[in-house]
Parts: sequence; C-alpha cells; structure tokens
Amino acid sequence: MEAFLAYTFSLYSAILVPFGTPDFGPKLATGLLVLALAVFIFFLVFALPQAVRLRSALIAITGRSNEETEHEKRTTFQTNYETINKALASNKAIAAVWQEFRKTLIYRGDPQRPIVLASYLGLEEFVRDQLLREGLQANLTKRTGDGGADIVVRDELGKIIYLVQCKHTSEINLPIDAGLLLDAQRVLVNWQAPKAVVVGVSNAKRFAPRVVEGFNKISGRLIARDQLAKFRLISP
Repeated sequence: MEAFLAYTFSLYSAILVPFGTPDFGPKLATGLLVLALAVFIFFLVFALPQAVRLRSALIAITGRSNEETEHEKRTTFQTNYETINKALASNKAIAAVWQEFRKTLIYRGDPQRPIVLASYLGLEEFVRDQLLREGLQANLTKRTGDGGADIVVRDELGKIIYLVQCKHTSEINLPIDAGLLLDAQRVLVNWQAPKAVVVGVSNAKRFAPRVVEGFNKISGRLIARDQLAKFRLISP
C-alpha cells in the first residue's frame, strides 16, 4: 500500500513539474493560439462556404420581398427553385429542415416546377389561380364569415356554379376530414346556391371515407394532393 501511494505521489509530482517552469506560461499561450488558429481555419474551410450558400439561397428567396405581393413571392420562389434547392440541400445545418419543407411542395409540368402549398392561404390562392387559368370567374372569400366556402366561382351571369372548400394539413399521409362534410352540407344553404357544385380540395393524399361517401351523396367533387397539379373543374 505504501509503495502504491509513493508511486502515485511521484507520478503526481512529475505531472506538476511543467507547471512550475518559467516557460510554462508562454508555451500555454502558444498552444492556445495554435488551437484558435486551427478552429478559425476549420471555419473558413467548412463553415464559411455553407454560410455563403445559405445567404445566396435566402437572397434568391426574399428578393424584393417588402415590395412584392404573395403571388409575386411564390413566382420568384418557383423561378429560382433550382438555385434555392441546391444551396439549402447542401447546407448541413438546415438540410433536414429543407427536406421536410419540400414534402409540402406539389410538382407539375415538364420540367417540373414547384408549387408552394406550405400554408392554408397558399393553398387557397393556388386553387384560385388554377380556376382563373380555366377562364372561370373565381374569387377568394373573406377570412371570416365565408359561409363555409373559401372560393366562389360564378358564370357569366353572376350565378354561383362552384363553391370550393380548401383544407390544408401538415399531416399529408393521414386521411383528412377537417369538417369538410359539415361545411359541404351547410355551404349551399349559406350561399343560397342549391344547384352549385361543392368542391373539396386538400393537400392531403386522401380523404376520410365518410367524407368521400358524403360528397358522393351531394354530387360534389374531391381533389386530393396528387390531383392538385393538374385538376380542372371544366372537362377539356
């Protein structure tokens, strides 16, 4: 036991010897300076390029964001999508978050172009724009007191022919209900348009069975995620 304690004490003393030398301070300072320089070089080689790519992507996304409408912002995003995608996907700090956001995009056309459906309002405006491209008179309703309809479509005489309900969800793989059937049952009465067709639109991949059954009974239409990029209310 005494031999072990003696060995331990001698080892401890040997470790403390460098701390008592006059040149210990300068050596420690030099070591810390070398370590700081190594960290700085690592930052320049790895972190700085990532920051530059991220900044270029953010510039492409924001553009003149303070001066642009929501529609113009989405158009800018679609135009610069390849640059944005490359920059954010290669940035290790946010690549995982970007991949999750990409799941909310709908692709259409050749070459494919992304449609942003990351928010409820984005879905409404996208559907409205699709209807306008069909030559329909489609208008968004007010955010409150909409009578169960998000978009109202009228014919040339001003008669309501379609009442569109948009339901956005972040759980796109789950069958969506979100009160669609209840809204469909009351929207015709609220808008006093008994002969209008009720259209349910969602970025979810499918609708709940009771919603499908209910819409079939009222001769309504349902448009899910896979149909969003190419749907038409008027058959070509």
